[in-house]
Amino acid sequence: MTMISPKTKKLISYIIQKCGSTTITSIMKLSYLIDLISVKKTGKQISGFQYERYLFGPFDKGIYIYIQELIKEKTLKERLAFTPGGDEYIVYEPTGKADRETEGLKKTEIALIDSVLGELGGLGAKSLSQIAYATGPMKKLGATMGNRKGLNKLLDLAS
Repeated sequence: MTMISPKTKKLISYIIQKCGSTTITSIMKLSYLIDLISVKKTGKQISGFQYERYLFGPFDKGIYIYIQELIKEKTLKERLAFTPGGDEYIVYEPTGKADRETEGLKKTEIALIDSVLGELGGLGAKSLSQIAYATGPMKKLGATMGNRKGLNKLLDLAS
């Protein structure tokens, strides 16, 4: 069972507030890239996620618990959206009640998050997944989009 980390919840909420309407895949990849850069710069992750190599890139199934918690708190809402081909998917959006406070996040962490989101926040899930697959931890496993190498293995963000 995933223990709820207030800091991880604040990170997810902040990502959604800054990006507006976004998918679970984008939230997860942005969290991963933020944590990866944080580890490189400070030696520590911002979130409490333990990323595994999943079919669509780095993933922690605990994300679903955080999302449901934020929905329950009415900080975010989910909406059904459709691809041009008619496939449905869920989009997460901040609510009017969204907490714009950054309490629990250090100023240096907010600056790092803002930097990553400024550069990558407008990209879609596919582009973010491609970027995630090009990172050291994914390459170390031999993971590429479409292969199964290192599937379900824990990613070492320090590698």
